Amino acid sequence: MNKRNRQIKIGISLFLSAAFMLGFGHACSQFAADGSGLVNSSGFGEDNIILNEKTVSTVYAKQALQSMSSCLGIANPSMATQKTYEDVQQSISERGNAKEVTAPMMMGLTSLAGDVCRDLLEEEAGLASADRQIFENIDLSADDISEEELALSINRMARSCWQRNETDQELGAILDSVYDALGSDAGLRKKVIYSCTAILASFDSLKL
Repeated sequence: MNKRNRQIKIGISLFLSAAFMLGFGHACSQFAADGSGLVNSSGFGEDNIILNEKTVSTVYAKQALQSMSSCLGIANPSMATQKTYEDVQQSISERGNAKEVTAPMMMGLTSLAGDVCRDLLEEEAGLASADRQIFENIDLSADDISEEELALSINRMARSCWQRNETDQELGAILDSVYDALGSDAGLRKKVIYSCTAILASFDSLKL
């Protein structure tokens, strides 16, 4: 596994696990940054903000919710998601400068991503299978989801939010994180929300 994919898996493990265990809507207030506020231990620190030798910028506060919702085809985020956005907005960079990425910002974005993913699940559960953008031909009323179906939904989310297919290493990192954090019997809802949040809270979704 190369350096970037190790960073992806470490970032998913730290932020996604913490957010899921604490509850996405309240996780950011529970997270304590280190002294510098930079998330160096998870691969999001200042030394890691140059990808492919190009300066990277991230979503900024005013566009975070719109960016996450639009890539998943959600026209009207729920009131709960809008409330989370209001709660975490101050922790998100106002200018989109990647050097300003902090632990509270990533926890805030992870909290917001989790709520957007809940909106996606609720919205598509009310649609006919053929009309769904992400979960077409997946039974959302089932108790669980197969690994193959989960991988298919991850691919659709990556194509929508990353504008590309995920690599084999990225898919493996997300699936490993889902099953390591939640266990194989966690059920459809938790697995889908967790993997969706991994997509939305990743740098490939947040960078501009």
